[in-house]
Amino acid sequence: MRADSVSVGFGAGGLLRQVTNMAAGTMPTDAVDLAQLDAGGQSAAAWLGGGAAYEASGTGTYVAPVYVLTSPGAAGTYNNVGSALLALD
Repeated sequence: MRADSVSVGFGAGGLLRQVTNMAAGTMPTDAVDLAQLDAGGQSAAAWLGGGAAYEASGTGTYVAPVYVLTSPGAAGTYNNVGSALLALD
């Protein structure tokens, strides 16, 4: 084993392990920490607009966006980009 490597054993069922004090991943093969995951979730919600939100409390829950269309034939409220775009088509 290399000097800078870490090994975590998962010997018995039901015993959970947690890696703590981990540096944020910077390379494609690195692990990511919760702060990085939360930042990604918040960015994705911001890109969606429409009031979409990401609850960064460790639950990883998204709040759906609301898109209100007023165009004739497409008027209505939509909670995802695909439905809103289909209504406009």
